[in-house]
Amino acid sequence: MTKVLIVAGILLLLCIVVFKSQEKVNPKPSSPPTLPELRPVSIDRNKEVKELWESWKKDFDLVATKVHSKDLQAVRDLLFQADVSVPIDDDGEGGYYLLDQGKKKSPLTILAFSDNFLKKSTSWRFLKEGTFSFATAIYDSNQHTVVIAEPKNSRVTNAIILSHEGYHAYEQLILHKDIDTPEEKAYFLDEVRAHEFNYKVLAEYGGESYQVALQRMKKTVSSIIEIRNGKLPSSKHVNQERFKAVFNTEYEPLLDKVYGEPPQTTDEKNIRQQSLFADALLKNIDEQVPLKDQPYMKGFAMSTLFPNMKKRNN
Repeated sequence: MTKVLIVAGILLLLCIVVFKSQEKVNPKPSSPPTLPELRPVSIDRNKEVKELWESWKKDFDLVATKVHSKDLQAVRDLLFQADVSVPIDDDGEGGYYLLDQGKKKSPLTILAFSDNFLKKSTSWRFLKEGTFSFATAIYDSNQHTVVIAEPKNSRVTNAIILSHEGYHAYEQLILHKDIDTPEEKAYFLDEVRAHEFNYKVLAEYGGESYQVALQRMKKTVSSIIEIRNGKLPSSKHVNQERFKAVFNTEYEPLLDKVYGEPPQTTDEKNIRQQSLFADALLKNIDEQVPLKDQPYMKGFAMSTLFPNMKKRNN
């Protein structure tokens, strides 16, 4: 009997040893890291992003409610029904999660960055130094995402900027247009279409005030860039002094009437005048350049006026 008890005790001891050894070889998985949504700081981050996006939406509707355009309404629907995401910067690793722990329901994502977040972020610093150094919004056609920063301009300008990026998304996700073909990129065709869309919206929103400014600018453009035999002149034949004058004070009073308030920054002043100049130039090309040559001419003209297009297409 004693021998049986000894053997039983040895077997029990062996079982314990084997169990312990297996426990070391196959440790229990550690509990998953706390999701960003569950961290107390995320409550403030969610609120920050919500308020930022609501600000953009209110500015957009200031224009959208006064312009009767099916395309603009379609762009609005796409933007306003998009999934909104909150960027995170945990231990130097960038990422994002859907607002309020939502589930993906839209082909489009809005990724919103507050100034406060960008100041502290290390993993998203490239946006502050890159994209947001020349824009407050941009559409990423690879990720199907409109990336926005805090709006810096007057309300109508903000609306036009958002509608521009929204139009890119609308073409790709709703109209299923391939905006990344070699021809599209070479001639900046998607950018030309988005700008022309914006100018139609502005024309209706600004009414007579916009038409007065546009007709005057068309004459100014013709005196600076004279289209001969369906061709644009080389840069050496552009009236540089006249060109510089356009971006000073000549059109400010007219454009203030269109936008309903003065520009908030020097950059915005330049954006307004540059856009009016571009609209006038595109319309001059429509009237004076053969149809087959217009895509190249418009792409060349717009990429010259808006050099950041090239950054976007690289």
